[in-house]
Amino acid sequence: MIGIYVKAYNQICFYTPVQLSITYFHYFLCMEDVAKGFKQRLSDELSYKGFGIKEFAAKVGISVSTLNMYLYRNSIPAADVAVKMAKVLNVTTEYLITGEESKTTKAATELQAIQKREIYYLIESFQQKQLDSFLKITRAYKEATE
Repeated sequence: MIGIYVKAYNQICFYTPVQLSITYFHYFLCMEDVAKGFKQRLSDELSYKGFGIKEFAAKVGISVSTLNMYLYRNSIPAADVAVKMAKVLNVTTEYLITGEESKTTKAATELQAIQKREIYYLIESFQQKQLDSFLKITRAYKEATE
C-alpha cells in the first residue's frame, strides 16, 4: 500500500494519498473561511474606527500593498502582524482572526458598555459649567495616559 507516515500530536499515523488529499482539502476550506471572515472583520473595524488604509498600514508597520492583500484577497497575516493589527484596532487577536471573543472579553465588553451608559446619563444631568469642567478633566486624563 502506498502512503506516508505523519507524526502529529505525538502519534505516528499512516495516510494513503486519498486520505491526505481529503485532509488537505478540508484544511484548505477551513482556512479559506477563516480568511474570508478575517478580511470582512478587518474591513468592518477599519470603517468603524475611521482608519484610512495608509494610516492603518503605517500604524501597524506594513505596506499599503500588504494591507490590501489582507483586505481584498483571502490572505491571513502572520501572527505578529495580526497582533499589531488587533492592538491598533483595540480588539482581540482572537476576534480579528476567528470572529469569536473569549468569555472574559465578552464580560469586559459588556461592563464597558454599562460604564459608557452610566457616563452618558451622568453627563445628561450636568449643567454647562459642570460639563466644561468634566471635559477639561477628561481631556487632561486622556492626554496624560496616552
